[in-house]
Amino acid sequence: MGLMASHYVAVKFKKLYSSITDRKLFVSVVKGLEPNSVDQTLKYAKEILIWDEEKPTFNFNEYAIYSTDTGSSSE
Repeated sequence: MGLMASHYVAVKFKKLYSSITDRKLFVSVVKGLEPNSVDQTLKYAKEILIWDEEKPTFNFNEYAIYSTDTGSSSE
């Protein structure tokens, strides 16, 4: 029941934050009395921030496996 309640509050808060700031808010359940839980969450949050910064420079076309150019067919 507690996990469902925390999820509900997190979703409501994320929507409110987004409507006010036009930015994303990442939420994670952490047990404050377990240092490993807090440490892992902070490491994951750092990775998310790095991904968010790198996202605008990532180009999917550079990494495409299949070419959309019909002239490069080997038939």
